[in-house]
Amino acid sequence: METITFANNLTAKINELVEKFKADLDYNLFETEIVKSVNENLTPLIQGVLIEVLADKKFMEALKVLAGQKCLSYEGHRLIDVNILNGQRILLPSPYFFNRSKKKGRKKQGRKTGNNIDCHLGLTSLGFISNHSGNLANEVCKTVIISPSYEMARTLLEDRGIRLDIKTMERICRDIGNIGLFTRGKFCTDGTENLEGQTLVVSLDGGRLRERRAKRGKKAQGQKRQGYTAEWREPKLFTIYVIDESGEQVKEIPPIYDATLLGPDAVVELLERYLGEYDLSQLKRIVFSADGAPWIWNRLDELAKKKLPGVKTYQVLDYTHAQQALGEIFGALAETGRGDILKQAKYHLWQGEIDGIKALIAENLKGQAKTKGLKKWKSYFDGNRHRMQYKTFKENGIPCGSGYVESAIRRVINMRLKSCGTFWLAETAELFLFLRCQLISGRWNIFFKNLLKRNTAQSKGN
Repeated sequence: METITFANNLTAKINELVEKFKADLDYNLFETEIVKSVNENLTPLIQGVLIEVLADKKFMEALKVLAGQKCLSYEGHRLIDVNILNGQRILLPSPYFFNRSKKKGRKKQGRKTGNNIDCHLGLTSLGFISNHSGNLANEVCKTVIISPSYEMARTLLEDRGIRLDIKTMERICRDIGNIGLFTRGKFCTDGTENLEGQTLVVSLDGGRLRERRAKRGKKAQGQKRQGYTAEWREPKLFTIYVIDESGEQVKEIPPIYDATLLGPDAVVELLERYLGEYDLSQLKRIVFSADGAPWIWNRLDELAKKKLPGVKTYQVLDYTHAQQALGEIFGALAETGRGDILKQAKYHLWQGEIDGIKALIAENLKGQAKTKGLKKWKSYFDGNRHRMQYKTFKENGIPCGSGYVESAIRRVINMRLKSCGTFWLAETAELFLFLRCQLISGRWNIFFKNLLKRNTAQSKGN
């Protein structure tokens, strides 16, 4: 019945708008009014359908099975306001569940709140997030994490008819981000990626952002709020992408990005978790690429030994960083003749002739410059000679640079989290790092689809 009413009302309104358009010939106004009319008439239809579904006996039986697996008890239907994609708010009687302690010998405890322990499980199983439809939450979260500020995101959403305050937008992003962090690595793939005979390239690097921390001690007299410090922090980011035999990226398989503020051990542990989602036995090889930071290579060596014993691995120190190190060593030379010597050093570097670089340092540098140069050669070039076989890498279709992860650092961190005058709480920065990685890597749709399905598979299967 609702469908017939919706169709009749919409048809009448469209006919009216068509006649108006023919009279004034203002197409943009016509287009806007058509969309507005559809949304206005669509809202009661959606409300009626949702009320019917949430009261359906079969749906409730399946929902109670799902609730039992989560140690939740059904209390009854409660009225709740929810927002849908067209920006309209509707009132629904929603199945409400709660959690009670049932241990013997103890008095039953009152309801626990927070972490969705008390929840509208029916709406969650239909894909609602924070009292918003999944589609609306999706649009809000994407707009927020790609915009330079919450204020700009709110303006963009209002232009599309979605009017939400900043606190609501923050809550939506926080809820989506917390689910993502809890399931980190599991929701990034869809099980359809074929890695047979392919090469997986893994790169790591660090970025910069400023963390906001409240100052210790008492608030100064006359000061309205406690001050804070904003020290620089280095979030660690990794990328994973697939290349073919010629070294070209396989565009059909989107890359994986993720980043964390929790330190070097945490980012390598996170990388291990993501690699665990793949069938690594299908791979031809794994290539690790990074700059010369010791924290990276020490941990990657341990990862390869313990977790990848049956996989052929290569390590590549970024060629551009290696050339910059040569510039630092031979920068002490006079400008006359420096170019030729540096050209020879770069030739040795490309050929993988690391001892040839040492000979050039010994022959052309003197005094303190020579001492510093040999020390740099020992720590940087000699210790990484197996990672600097660039000619051999190139011949075998192995990338010689880590520009891919540096580009990800710029797009994920620098263009939003490193903005001038922006200071982040650590927990908020972690959420934004994760969410921006999913969006910018091109895996957002996979991540969000898996997120919405997390509570629906079991209820549909019953």
